[in-house]
Amino acid sequence: MKRILLQCLIFFYLPFYISFSQEPLSYFPHSIGNRWDYDYWNGNTNFYTTTITRDSLSQDSSKFLFYDNESLPRYKIDTSLNVYLDPYVVGSEYLIYKLEADSGDVWFNNPEWAWVAGIDTGYVFSNLTTIKVYQYGPAHPDSTPFPYILRERWLASGFGLIYEWEEPGYFYSLKGCIVEGDTFGIITNVELKRDKIPRDFTIKQNYPNPFNPSTTIEFILPEEAEISLRIYDILGRQVSIIYEGVKEAGIHRYHWNASGLASGIYFCRLNAFEGLKTIKMLLTK
Repeated sequence: MKRILLQCLIFFYLPFYISFSQEPLSYFPHSIGNRWDYDYWNGNTNFYTTTITRDSLSQDSSKFLFYDNESLPRYKIDTSLNVYLDPYVVGSEYLIYKLEADSGDVWFNNPEWAWVAGIDTGYVFSNLTTIKVYQYGPAHPDSTPFPYILRERWLASGFGLIYEWEEPGYFYSLKGCIVEGDTFGIITNVELKRDKIPRDFTIKQNYPNPFNPSTTIEFILPEEAEISLRIYDILGRQVSIIYEGVKEAGIHRYHWNASGLASGIYFCRLNAFEGLKTIKMLLTK
């Protein structure tokens, strides 16, 4: 029910799939200064904002995008209009979007599948546009897809990411954005809003999951905090310390390589604000 309500907050959803082309890059606005404000729900309603603060070009003409003054790029767009998440991890780039993909196109991110479930029309902040629905699911050991969805992301032409849903129950819904200098929806005064954010923190499910041998762990802090991020095996033995120390408010990602460990279930535990949150991860070799 929460998922349906979040969708309805943004746009009117026409009840049919279509398959016509838009400029592929319009689904992923990538200019410096573009900003997106989201409401997200993980048991509580919270607020998240992110801004492209710089970019750079590689020798092969790929563009790297840096957000929120982070020192490492969050995305890479290559000349084939493929978008990779966390591209600084050499050999383990995660192909999150194929911007030229059509409805029904499928690709494999070991050990996870991704596909375009459909291309729809809808209104985003009273503007009629097209929406690509990307879905992601795990794979069997023989690399064939499992018949269920782990996460779903909606990209709207001219707006970018407008909605995201992920197991075990995280929802992101676009509240407002500034794209190419134009403002849509509601843009929040971040400093005023931050005072109202509850002291809640989130660790999202790692991706891909299952994984072999590398995966990305993402968490969000509502304010600066001293944290620890550790990995434990099924017997409760600590196998890795990913980070210990103070982190600023915002979204954080860490890449974990388990190449020296055996297949099985592992737990990632995030300690912050005198609380503990845990996700279960599956390493398959």
